[in-house]
Amino acid sequence: MSTYLLPHIHGAPERQPPGAVSLARRSRGGGAYHEPWRRAASRGPDTHDLGKCGRRGYKSAALLLLSSTSVLHPSSSLAPIIIMTVPDPSTTTTAVAADAPVKLSYDITQHSLLANDGPLEPRDMAPLRPSTLDTPLEELQRRYNEDGYLFMKGVLPVADVKACRSAYFEFMRPTGVLAPGTDAVAGIFDAAKPASAFPGIGVTTDAGGYGDISDSAQLFLTKALKAHTEPFYESLCAHPALRDFVARLTGWGADTVTLRRTLLRNNLPGTKAIGVHYDQIFLRHGEPTAVTAWVPIGDIEVRGGGLIYLEGSHKLGAEIEAAFFEKAAAAGMTNEETRYAFNNNMMKSGLLADGPVEFGRERGKRWLVADYEAGDVVFHQPFMIHASALNESPTNAIRLATDLRFANGAREWDTRWMKDYEPEDGL
Repeated sequence: MSTYLLPHIHGAPERQPPGAVSLARRSRGGGAYHEPWRRAASRGPDTHDLGKCGRRGYKSAALLLLSSTSVLHPSSSLAPIIIMTVPDPSTTTTAVAADAPVKLSYDITQHSLLANDGPLEPRDMAPLRPSTLDTPLEELQRRYNEDGYLFMKGVLPVADVKACRSAYFEFMRPTGVLAPGTDAVAGIFDAAKPASAFPGIGVTTDAGGYGDISDSAQLFLTKALKAHTEPFYESLCAHPALRDFVARLTGWGADTVTLRRTLLRNNLPGTKAIGVHYDQIFLRHGEPTAVTAWVPIGDIEVRGGGLIYLEGSHKLGAEIEAAFFEKAAAAGMTNEETRYAFNNNMMKSGLLADGPVEFGRERGKRWLVADYEAGDVVFHQPFMIHASALNESPTNAIRLATDLRFANGAREWDTRWMKDYEPEDGL
């Protein structure tokens, strides 16, 4: 296997020298180590410098793994699996305060969280590391590269997020999902009714669809789908604070594209959680450089079913994807067949696993959890593996959140995502 170094293309050249970028280079034996661009780019015949392929300059590099006998990525003959997707000025001298201990509303050192496949025990969990807007950009880029995510506090105005939450639940109130006499912004589920009457967006049956559902469930699903095109939701998705942050973090600037397809999910207490996956599975018609923004629409405490992230799994996700494409090429599959075959080699819903407990333990990795507040956003890489625990909210609060995605318009991206979400749309 050869190692290819490809610059991350942006608009104007930056002052940050390419020699400051750290890259992970994988050897034939599978071991990984880090070394600067200047040394890696001159290591000899096994390392190929593609730094001159950019058209306007660059300020960071990406790591590509390319088999000499197979195409790992269907969008180009270079088959990129990009580990680093944003600038990584690792030689910065900016002083950054040490992280303060994270205190959660629920003591995960003493208590478990329930997941689809059983309890996540204290040994299975750790806190997600929060970052703030006053953190230097260079440090945020380093964390995004090293951790695979950024848990950003206060990106969005709290009032804007709560206004969307309130409008959503007023819109959904006619379905009977809310407890009588409660404020819409609280989003309190009427626990006297069966949760099965209110199916969640993106939660499908084993057959791949929603199956036979009751009339009340159909009403709820119809309203939940319609909410995707309501002004109160579209205005939040188009909030300039989101796109502006991604444009600065990645260096894409004016080339930053907000993808139209989003998933506005409502997870009720007592319903199944989201299974284990990474997002590139569903974006495989473009380069693996997209950024996901997971936006909690309202507060979601640790027991409320928010997203959980497998520690350091952005590299694992890339390895899983690369291994699949190598096998597909060896089997004689075409690029087009490979794009559509990936999910067929996993669960029918495109998941790596239904539950996170065994998946994490088998790989010796912990799941990172958090208390999310209105205004927070988690930005993560396309190979970052994540899931959710069950919604065990002690107040029966409905977990409302959305998945937004951003792409670099100057590179190849998955244009299928420029339409509204539809059940069973194949994405």
